[in-house]
Amino acid sequence: MANVPALGGLLAVPGFEISPAPELIATVHPNPFNPTTVLTLKLSESNATTVYVYDILGRVVEVLADGYLDSGTHEFRFDASNLPSGIYVYNVLSGQSRAAGTLNLIR
Repeated sequence: MANVPALGGLLAVPGFEISPAPELIATVHPNPFNPTTVLTLKLSESNATTVYVYDILGRVVEVLADGYLDSGTHEFRFDASNLPSGIYVYNVLSGQSRAAGTLNLIR
């Protein structure tokens, strides 16, 4: 593979373009929380998007979004009034982008 330039640690292949994945930013405020918090998503592209919240055993406790979202900022309120204290996990999938994090419910 002589004369093939490296591109940021990757091989640059003539005729193929590397494009970054669409940007997806997820933030939670407040965290820790009691009993509600807000998950804010910033999407750089419109896409089919799912937002799930799981308990520590991997069971879905809330579906915050499951459908097409336009690009821009979206806020989802998570109400854990009927859930016990503990750590919960959110998972966001939008197109080829993914974000995940923890939610700390403290009573």
